[in-house]
Amino acid sequence: MEIGNDSPEVFQVARRFTLRHPNRPELTLEVEAVRFHHGRALIFFRGIHDRSAAEQLRHYALLIPAADLPAPETDEYYFYEVLDSIASDGEGRRIGQVAAILETGPAVLLEIRTPGGSFYLPFVAEYIEQVKREEKELVIRNFQPLMKLDSE
Repeated sequence: MEIGNDSPEVFQVARRFTLRHPNRPELTLEVEAVRFHHGRALIFFRGIHDRSAAEQLRHYALLIPAADLPAPETDEYYFYEVLDSIASDGEGRRIGQVAAILETGPAVLLEIRTPGGSFYLPFVAEYIEQVKREEKELVIRNFQPLMKLDSE
């Protein structure tokens, strides 16, 4: 499993996780053991004893309740806090909505879906003025040239 955060402590033994698949029943499994290898978590679930049983879990999303996540540092956000947020400008005008998040290496890109199409916005201070967690809103700036580039 690829680790989507830098807090491996969320994979503690005896923790229960929900596994969700779009076309299969939801599962709840308990962690029996965890080992880290080359940036990946090898998670051993109670009751899953062989590779064949583990292969049946492919393409499931492993969900962790938000209350169980470590508190993010200042200016750090979990993807779920940003995804589907309203993107507005400094004047309060709605520009669009965060439709997807892409990890590109050097910077995370947000796909902002607007009535006229989509554009990609780096999730960096130059473009993000404020993140309002409670309101599920991003105040963005300097985005106009990026909207034009993606529409050409």
